[in-house]
Amino acid sequence: MTPPGVAEGGKIKLLTGLAQLCYVVYMSAIMQAEVMADFRLRDIPDPIFRQLKAQAALAGLSLNAFLLQLLAEHVDKKRLGD
Repeated sequence: MTPPGVAEGGKIKLLTGLAQLCYVVYMSAIMQAEVMADFRLRDIPDPIFRQLKAQAALAGLSLNAFLLQLLAEHVDKKRLGD
């Protein structure tokens, strides 16, 4: 299958508007599928969830970005033997 915006023979066409957006989403999905995993956490008590959301907002981050940062910091500490 030829990705959007690429003509037969591999020549790249100039993308505009919706076609450009579709191509970016397409390439992002491919990149994420190759290098990232999904993780779902269930049954989070409401007080903890609200506190995490508030801390994320104070940090100027989405909840997802904030939790990734927390996990990365925790993993780095464990790796260093703390």
